[in-house]
Amino acid sequence: MGRRIPLTVTEDLRVKAGILIFSKELQTAHSTPINMFIDTGSTVTILNRFTAETLGISIERLRRSPSPIAGFGTGAVPAYLIENVYLILIGSDGTSYSPVKMESILVNSQKPHIKKKKGVMKSRPPPPDVLGADYFNKSGLKLYVDFRNRTAYVEE
Repeated sequence: MGRRIPLTVTEDLRVKAGILIFSKELQTAHSTPINMFIDTGSTVTILNRFTAETLGISIERLRRSPSPIAGFGTGAVPAYLIENVYLILIGSDGTSYSPVKMESILVNSQKPHIKKKKGVMKSRPPPPDVLGADYFNKSGLKLYVDFRNRTAYVEE
């Protein structure tokens, strides 16, 4: 049994982890982890456009992925590649795991959806940032979740 890194289980029973991202595409260094939902059903790790822009990453400077992203309720949308990325998982107790080098992660190009209905502007929140199965395959970490007791952790 290896080292365990605790994760957060939300009220709506989604598992999330803090992730630090390092890439030459970042305009500035950041030290605050991004809250990403863990979705091992997603084959890839995905940042939403808002998060990428907050990190100083302009999708206009990124190479377009040959495959669009689907599954966020809007049909297929173009995706862009952040290449040669290092991800550091931060547990709910502040424990971190060694940097994992990813060949690429995707940026969902979907812009916030804003509608005017009866004179009121309404916006749909951006799609979630997703830590996908590619991260777990690359890192070798195993994910354990007990939804009944609302506990989750990864183990080396």
